[in-house]
Amino acid sequence: GRTTMLSLSLRSREMGEDAPLLLRKMEVARRAYTLAPQALVEFHTARMVQTSTMDIDTIEHRYLLVGGSDGRIGVYDLASEGVKMRQSPSINAKLMRIQKPLFTKRGHRNGVSCVEWYSVDTGMFFTGSFDKTVKVWDTNAVDVVCQFRMQNPVYNIAVPSTATSHSLIACASSDSKVFLCDPVTSNSTHCLSGHKGPVWAAKWSPSNEFVLATGGTDGTIKLWDIRTTGYLLNLDKHNADTTSTPKRLDLANS
Repeated sequence: GRTTMLSLSLRSREMGEDAPLLLRKMEVARRAYTLAPQALVEFHTARMVQTSTMDIDTIEHRYLLVGGSDGRIGVYDLASEGVKMRQSPSINAKLMRIQKPLFTKRGHRNGVSCVEWYSVDTGMFFTGSFDKTVKVWDTNAVDVVCQFRMQNPVYNIAVPSTATSHSLIACASSDSKVFLCDPVTSNSTHCLSGHKGPVWAAKWSPSNEFVLATGGTDGTIKLWDIRTTGYLLNLDKHNADTTSTPKRLDLANS
């Protein structure tokens, strides 16, 4: 057996019958022929993934929601011991990771362009992607509870933080229209038309739940009241009157 061969080799070397390097060569050859993968060893591919978007919850200010350019989504606990001690990110810091789907409907197939927590509960968050979808997630179940399919890649989403009479998600995309999607009914209620190019940004007013601001590649920022047709205000830097005194727009009472 192995012990007998090793003993004979050692004895031959001690007796000077074998050259000094012969035992070393024999042992190296023996180990090479007996190599076998171990079942408990995990192999990971080293790959740098670009982070495309992030959001921190506004309730506890500790959960970091991250979207990647490869379609992955992760949630990190900023209050974990490894983060608080400023050490290398520990495995305990990452609470959840959603992989890019292969044969399942969960997750995004292309890069994640925007992520946003639900403003009143970390049990829900929203994601938009270049795969032309907006997804509503159940954080505890790590699963999609609602999905909206857009006609074009999604650039940005806006979730209302103070609304009490609606829960509409504003979806900005490479289309010139801004679509308003309702997670309660899983349908798109209506769209806002007015931009002359792709819309990159959208944000709900914190003082008026019906007012939405959008910005696009046409060089304009528009304010909308979703209860009416058309936009309330058009901010165009190229056609602005620099001689007049700016007037304050009262959004709270509009």
